[in-house]
Amino acid sequence: MIHVWDLQRHQILRTLEGHVHWVLSLVPHPNGKWLFSGSRDRTIRCWNLVSGTCEYTLSGHSSEVTGLAINAQGDRLFSSSGDQTIGIWDIHTRKRLQTLQGHTGAVNSVAIHPSDHEFASGSTDKTIKLWRMDADTPYATLSGHAGWVWTVTLPRHVSPNRPLTLASGSWDGTINIWQADSC
Repeated sequence: MIHVWDLQRHQILRTLEGHVHWVLSLVPHPNGKWLFSGSRDRTIRCWNLVSGTCEYTLSGHSSEVTGLAINAQGDRLFSSSGDQTIGIWDIHTRKRLQTLQGHTGAVNSVAIHPSDHEFASGSTDKTIKLWRMDADTPYATLSGHAGWVWTVTLPRHVSPNRPLTLASGSWDGTINIWQADSC
């Protein structure tokens, strides 16, 4: 279950119920009206934050949904999963557009570059993969963690005069900061 809080009154406004197992990931839609949740029940739910209802459920992963990200335009949802895949979904048609494979372990996290041209994924195979939106295989693999990669993040805004910074957090207790001219 997911609680929606009123931070000024320190009260729960509503409870979003529907998943039958742990909720592992959340991402708000840029319109502020929807929230997407990923669960160990292998589903993704789209919640209407105004009404508190589930608008729809996306199914297709064969294991838990561990991470979610939405592109800047708000029309594509990316999901990472214990089934070693990344799903790309059309939010409007509610269809799965692509299933990407490249990791040899569960994919724990996915993050989209603000340009919407590239994204990153982190996995229990101890690597971070870098992907282009128009390709179905990663173009780079970053290795440097001794343990599973739990999370990856990219900046929300990128300065044209600064190198790209990617951060990754691992089961080994480290956070790595990666810099490159482009992702």
